[in-house]
Amino acid sequence: MGTPEDLVSMRSAFGGHLICRINNDPGVRLAEVRLAGALGANEVWLPMVRRLDEIEDCLGALGPGVT
Repeated sequence: MGTPEDLVSMRSAFGGHLICRINNDPGVRLAEVRLAGALGANEVWLPMVRRLDEIEDCLGALGPGVT
């Protein structure tokens, strides 16, 4: 399992497209997607999506212009 520190290290070492997988636990999902975006992930994978609102919440947490 990766950590925020791992993501920071990867971002500083790699200038290309960086993918980050987050947890889909309702208690941490939005905080993790915000943190992944803030730390430089270009793409965030949300595993075990069950409902459209889970995706919409994550997109909303990242702000306008995110697809």
